Amino acid sequence: MKPAQFPKLIKSERIYLKALDSDDAEKIFKLINSERKYIGEFLEWVDNIKTIDDEVKYVKTQTEAAKDLLGFDWCIYENTTNDFLGYIGTDPVTFELFKDGKFIDWNNGIISFAYFLKQEANGNGYMTEALGKMRDIAIELGFSRVEINSEVENIKSQNVAERCGFIHDDGDFGKMYYLASNDNM
Repeated sequence: MKPAQFPKLIKSERIYLKALDSDDAEKIFKLINSERKYIGEFLEWVDNIKTIDDEVKYVKTQTEAAKDLLGFDWCIYENTTNDFLGYIGTDPVTFELFKDGKFIDWNNGIISFAYFLKQEANGNGYMTEALGKMRDIAIELGFSRVEINSEVENIKSQNVAERCGFIHDDGDFGKMYYLASNDNM
């Protein structure tokens, strides 16, 4: 599969996703810092974001990765209020790729997404809408496998995946994997 650019702006019925840029570091850090326990319950990396400088470095790394088609990230906003709701982005498909700073397996057509919302936005279907759009775009681009990797205890994330048509596929390391592909969509 040939590497391709994902859209920088993705519109949906109630939300829009805007590609991550350097101006987003402060709002993301504020959300993480104000909801550290909630967001960090299932996302281990939250402990690594201790200061705004940590988030600035992360955003810089991710925006560079996007330029090189190695990974992509978006901030999620509500359409009518422009309220920042959360984040969705590519998640490393394998540890081997991650060591090389890559998140997507272009050779085998595999992509994985990770996401979080601020607590008050949960339960409104926003992430189902965001993930559904990402799944559709990935399949349109030619990915043969789209994955979601979830902690066994993270029932909310699993429910989002299932509502988006992902099916359970047993994974390793105590995690559950869900996938959508051209075969089951």
